[in-house]
Amino acid sequence: MKKRKKKLKRKKYSLNLNKTQEQKFLKTLVSQQALSLSDRITYAYIINTKTNETIEVTNVSYEVEIEKHRETIVHYDSEHGYLHKHIKLSLFDDREIITRGGVVKKGNPKRWLTWAIEDIQKNFYDYRRLFFKRSKVIDNYY
Repeated sequence: MKKRKKKLKRKKYSLNLNKTQEQKFLKTLVSQQALSLSDRITYAYIINTKTNETIEVTNVSYEVEIEKHRETIVHYDSEHGYLHKHIKLSLFDDREIITRGGVVKKGNPKRWLTWAIEDIQKNFYDYRRLFFKRSKVIDNYY
């Protein structure tokens, strides 16, 4: 019985050691891309520097500058093992709608990252227009 417990402990220790060694190669990268003077995309993702593989999409967000303050309108993440979208209701209501509707469901984190960035690039004007409409605020920028 004691030998079995020691064997299990050694096995558990070796698994933890492997995880620690893997974490040495993980790196979070953050970048921004301007869409206009007041609109931008910020994205962060985790890569394995040893294999150059994208491990997780931490955040891909569309932000707009309103009176010298940045508001995140839409953001994507893969925190639960799949890509999903968070949509902020309005300027005055911080609640979010979380959905997988209209979001790519297949693929790997690298594909999800590319897809989320391209989605925001193509649709940021609509996201902005609907956000200001829900907020009942006139958007004079466009």
